[in-house]
Amino acid sequence: MDASDYEMDAVEEIEDPGIGASGVNLVVQSSPFDVESYIAQFSGRGKLQRLVYIADHCPSLRIEALQLALKYVMNETYDTQFYEKIVSSLQSIKQTANTPLRTEWIEQIKFRADSQRDSLDTALKNHKSSSIKETVRRSYDALGAHHLACGDFSTALKYYSLARNYATLDSQLFQIYTSITKIFIYQKNWYSGDSYLSSTEGVATTVEEKSKISALAGLFELYNCHYKNAADRFMKVMFITHDTPGNDINQIMSNNSIAIYGVLTALATYSRQE
Repeated sequence: MDASDYEMDAVEEIEDPGIGASGVNLVVQSSPFDVESYIAQFSGRGKLQRLVYIADHCPSLRIEALQLALKYVMNETYDTQFYEKIVSSLQSIKQTANTPLRTEWIEQIKFRADSQRDSLDTALKNHKSSSIKETVRRSYDALGAHHLACGDFSTALKYYSLARNYATLDSQLFQIYTSITKIFIYQKNWYSGDSYLSSTEGVATTVEEKSKISALAGLFELYNCHYKNAADRFMKVMFITHDTPGNDINQIMSNNSIAIYGVLTALATYSRQE
């Protein structure tokens, strides 16, 4: 994930080559910061990953962030493995050591997820027999979204990729490409995600779509430490609304975070005239 947006009053650098390109893990010891208000800007898997990031890097907010993640994963996903990891993290903290692992809930969610998957598989078979490309595309898209909700990224990628073969409009291709790019971001597979951006940009036609591509491209430039390029990209972003079903950019970034990234990279790299 990209850097979080909150202020860091006290930062301790710890050598950890496994974290990021810089090998530096940032630990925030003090944080006058409302987690719930901040995280309300985001949705989906990106919301969960940001909460875990906060929990990992800010000890004073660890419990609150994990509890918010626990609530979200139970109410909005089928990802029982992620649930178990959050519960395990809470149980490792003295104040929340009694957090129960609800095995009955796990079995119920697995049953519901399997039932929905079977229903979607049946619908796909029926739609294939009708040879109507649009209904087949929707079925693949629904299966991709389902497996993403289950935390199964590789299967979600497979179904989104298959949906591409049945797309007939640029807007449909745009949704598919951005869905795939977002999964690469969740996986921190920046190389594969970057390679998809050019294809996505080629089918972006509206101001909204072009803004979303600029925002995503800016994030990739930021990760690669190309700060001037990142600033250029972020400055091209218009205000983004979040009303596209299953394709909200706030699963990755909010308008507020885009503005912060754009301002900071521009201040760092632009000349006074620029």
